[in-house]
Amino acid sequence: VINETLRVANIIGGVFRRAVTDVHVK
Repeated sequence: VINETLRVANIIGGVFRRAVTDVHVK
């Protein structure tokens, strides 16, 4: 369960980081 949670958190963090980066770039 912990591994799945960390994996999901990693994916969400990566997507969120990309979204923030795109906003800053634009």
